[in-house]
Amino acid sequence: MPPTPTVGASGGVFGLLLAFGMAWPQRRLILLFPPIPMPAWLFVTLYGMLELYMGVTGSGAGVAHFAHLGGMAAGYALIVYWRSQARR
Repeated sequence: MPPTPTVGASGGVFGLLLAFGMAWPQRRLILLFPPIPMPAWLFVTLYGMLELYMGVTGSGAGVAHFAHLGGMAAGYALIVYWRSQARR
């Protein structure tokens, strides 16, 4: 399948998800199904790993998994940059 352009805001949403996990890593989240409580850092990590797996294996056709990971990488870079600026 040839690469095609995609449009959406999900990469930005994943960036915000990662920022949430970094800002409040111990905040407890509860999945809807199954209702399993877990800290935010674990949820974000597992979700990122799932996106990586699905992107590498090609699961979930029509979903830009690497765009989601790119959003997470951009969110991480911004949080690290802003934290370094706040220390100055």
